[in-house]
Parts: sequence; C-alpha cells; structure tokens
Amino acid sequence: MIRLLLCLLLLSVLVPPAMAETSCVAEFDSFLYEFANDPQVQRQASSGRVLYSQLQGLQDNVYPLVRAMQGAQLALPLIAPLTADLKGLEVQRLTDGHVRVLDKRGGLDRLRGYQFERKACWALVSVDDWSVDESRLLLTGLPKMNPAEEVCYRKANIFLALGGVEKYPPTAEFFEVGMQFLLCAAASGNPDASLAAASLGYSGMAPALSADVTEKLFLAAAQSLPTGAAALYGFYCSGTDQSYDGPCMDPERARSWLIKSIDMGNWESLTTLASDWESGRLGGAIDLSRALACYELAREKGVVEYVDSVKRLQQAGAQPGGRCY
Repeated sequence: MIRLLLCLLLLSVLVPPAMAETSCVAEFDSFLYEFANDPQVQRQASSGRVLYSQLQGLQDNVYPLVRAMQGAQLALPLIAPLTADLKGLEVQRLTDGHVRVLDKRGGLDRLRGYQFERKACWALVSVDDWSVDESRLLLTGLPKMNPAEEVCYRKANIFLALGGVEKYPPTAEFFEVGMQFLLCAAASGNPDASLAAASLGYSGMAPALSADVTEKLFLAAAQSLPTGAAALYGFYCSGTDQSYDGPCMDPERARSWLIKSIDMGNWESLTTLASDWESGRLGGAIDLSRALACYELAREKGVVEYVDSVKRLQQAGAQPGGRCY
C-alpha cells in the first residue's frame, strides 16, 4: 500500500498537470474552440503522428509535400485563436468520427486545413498549409505588368493549377483566389492575364464577372492576341451567357473583331466566319458564296477539318469567286 502511494505521488510530480488531465470534449464545435484557444489542448490533440503538408517547388511547378511528423515537432500555435463563434472556419463532418476544418481567416491565399479523428478524444490527423512563399517566385518582367502584378500572376497560376487537378479539398477556393490574382495581374492591361481572367469567368469554376469587366478584359487581350480578338467576337455575339443561342447581339462589332482575329493569323476564325455567312447569324442575308470562299481560304491556310464543308456547299450550289471578307 505504501509503495502504491509512493508511485502515485511520483507520477503527480513527474507528469505536468496539463498532460495528466486529459480533456475529452465530445461535441466537436466545443472541442474546436478549446483547441484553437489553448496550446495545451493543441499539444494533447497532436500527440500522435500528424501528416503535415506545405507547398514546395518553384514558379509554376508547385506541389504539396506531405511529411509525417510527431506532435512535439509541430510549432505552436497550430491555429489562430477563435472568438465565441466559428466565423471564418468551414467545418465539414465527413463521418461521425471524422471532421475536416478549413480556416479562411487569413485570406484565400493563406488557407489552412485541419482534419480531426475521434479516438478516445478528438485527435489531429493532418494539417495542410496552402500559403505560397513569395520568395520562391521568380519574377522575369512581363509586358504591361509591374512586379506586384507579376507576383499576382505567378500566384494565380499556382492556385489554378492546384484547382485544376480537382483532388484537394479547397478546390473551389483555389479557383476563386486564382480569379482574384488574375484580376490583380491584369490591372495594367497584360493581354495574357486579361484573357485568362475573362475566360475563367465563363468557366463556371470561379465567380462570374460582370459584362463590363469581361468586355474590358477581352479588349485588353484583343489588342495583341488573335485568340483574344476571337473571344471578343463571342462576347459581342452572346454576351456572358454561354448558353445563348439566338441571333448575334452586336453583329457589326462581332464581325470586325472576328476579322481582326483572322488578320492576326487565327485561321480557325475563318471557319467561324464561314458558318456565320452560311447561317446569316451576323444579321445579313445568307451568302453561300462567301461561306465557300472562307472555307476554301481556311483549307489553304492548313485548316483541314472543314474540307467536307467545301464539298457540301458546292453541292448546295454555292458559286465560286466570292469574297470571304
């Protein structure tokens, strides 16, 4: 009996009170509040193996590197303190005993993810740090883009690449922050960033842009990119509604930018113009002769997919000698 009492006394001296008193809050939101506000609870919850991932690599070749760490290797605090509510945290209950938390309070470019598992107590299983280390971005000096905008452009490419594989939990957030950084990068009119931002707005993967913003971006891209001019044709015909299938909304401006796209070397636009002559979509009369001339010119330029269209129009009575534009 005396020996048992001595052992208990020794344990009470050697084991710190924070470690001896195990907090096992069953309700997850209450546990999360304690976890965020008490470093000792963080240490206790991370006492086992924790998978810790951080973005590694340079420039656009960035990927999450996962390391298995013991709790003592993790620097505290693991998460910023919480107020009374969980504002800024997205809590996803995967099962009764597995919960994923996405912390958005630092901004979408500094996301942190946590996964917890209910064992004897709630335990931290993994931490994902999705922030980008700007010191690893190599700035090369892009046209119509100051250094701050180039940082935005590099970050946009990183987050859009992470979102594009569609295998990480914050995929939607990656596309949203990618759009934010593209708009930042396009502020001075860089054509590539402008075209990328406007196109992403059509994709449904990121928040849609207003018609005014979309037009401004496409106009910036169309000054030097043939694909930008072709995209502007689509905008003036259909607006920002990808499902629109009616007559061209602004045929004169649409045709002028489509022709500019052709003049800049985008030969695929010849087939678009041919189709418009054939259907009368740009507001004028159907002109099979001009449609035939566009398809023939496209064939001369190496666009071979539409050879059958030439034969079809010839069989329909289209007369040669017309002028494409």
